[in-house]
Amino acid sequence: KHIDELDDHIATVSGLIDKLITEEQLLAADKITQVTGIGHTSAQAIISVIRSDMSRFPTDASISKWAGLCPGNNESANKRGSGRTQKGNKLSKTTLTVCANSAVKNKDSYFYAQFKRISAHRGKKRAIIAVAHSMLIAIYHMLKDNVDFVDQAKIGRASCREECRSR
Repeated sequence: KHIDELDDHIATVSGLIDKLITEEQLLAADKITQVTGIGHTSAQAIISVIRSDMSRFPTDASISKWAGLCPGNNESANKRGSGRTQKGNKLSKTTLTVCANSAVKNKDSYFYAQFKRISAHRGKKRAIIAVAHSMLIAIYHMLKDNVDFVDQAKIGRASCREECRSR
């Protein structure tokens, strides 16, 4: 009985979200679900925070700085300081981190390979933040340049297969 009641509440809130989101934002949310690890609800949360108009951010570095996913680089006099990420928008940072955790579970994706490469040397938490940063950069270019998401791991395997067939 309690689960049915909670399902009704979820349906009501989902209906309200769909009414509040504009058509342009809905199309942008559908577009970014192409990125590995991002579902419909996460896409709506990301679009509700960053909006679908990327003219606010002149470069991909500016949006990653705003979201708090820009890696720190504190170095002076050949001494390295903290490499912590900056404080940023908590909702976007949290949502992208959860999506990154989901994306690295797909072994046929670029994000999995990136996670494995970075986590071997720097640790799993830093690798997840790096994957979330890459996802945000991909989302930025998808919305700004109006292009589809292409997983680099699949391109690499496809070109390798074609090369092997031509031999």
